[in-house]
This record gives sequence, structure tokens and C-alpha cells, in this order.
Amino acid sequence: MKQVLNQDIIDAAKEILKTNSVATLATNDGDRSHANNIYFAYNKDLEIVFVSDKDTTHAENIEKNGKVSIVVYNEPEAYGSNHQGIQIQGICTQASGLNLVECWHLYTKRFPVYATMIKNVDQIANKLVKSRIFTVKVTSLKLLDVPTFGKEFHVVEF
Repeated sequence: MKQVLNQDIIDAAKEILKTNSVATLATNDGDRSHANNIYFAYNKDLEIVFVSDKDTTHAENIEKNGKVSIVVYNEPEAYGSNHQGIQIQGICTQASGLNLVECWHLYTKRFPVYATMIKNVDQIANKLVKSRIFTVKVTSLKLLDVPTFGKEFHVVEF
């Protein structure tokens, strides 16, 4: 069996992130779990960035408990064939300060239409709109990439 290096796993995960723009985010308030879809961007360190209204269930859950899970996967052509996906565990926080500006640029680069909806990051920083930018620092990544590595799962802890 060929040894798979952590960097190979991270590179494969970045390819999956690159080819997808929607993920499933799971949060928990301590009593109940909640899942929803998010449009996301990511940086070279695999930090996930997304925008959400401050009054959503997942935003309220994140305020109580920043531990989140995210799933991103490529839709297989047929059942049981060429699965490619990642499961992420991480800590989610609301972006602020310089991190907010970096996240804004990252998100609007991937989704330019967002910059036409919210004209500049100051609207978010000064809480003039309901939108907030969140960032997820990955603590664990589980990858399944059948075409590249076969049917074994590969895990990287950060």
C-alpha cells in the first residue's frame, strides 16, 4: 500500500474545495443540532469563510458553541462510484478587525456578486447590515478521494 502524506491529503482537499462552492454546515447549541447549506470561500491554510445573517439559528448556535462540522463533496456520477469528499471539524468565530477585511476580500473574490449586495466591509464592521462574516479554523479533516487514493479514509489533525 502506498503511503499517503498529509500534504497530499491537504492538496486533494483543496481540489475538492476549489470545485465546490456550497457546503453543509452543522452546529449545535448544546441541546439541538442544526444543519444548513452555506456558500464558502477558503484560504491557503484551509480556513473556511462564509457569510450569514446574524439572526440565523446557526449564527446563534456558533455564538454559544463554536465547534462546527462541515461537509463538502463532489456528486458522484453513479451510486458507489468515485466518491470524493471531505468532512471538517473546526472552531468557528465571527471575523473582526484585520481578519474581517481579509475574509471580505477572500469571499468577494470567489463571489463577486456579494460585493454588489454589501458595498464594503465597513457596513459589516459597523453592524449597519445583518450579515456577518464567519471563519472556521480547521482542527481535523477527513478525506475520501477514491480516484486518487482508493477507498480508504485519510485523516489530518491540525
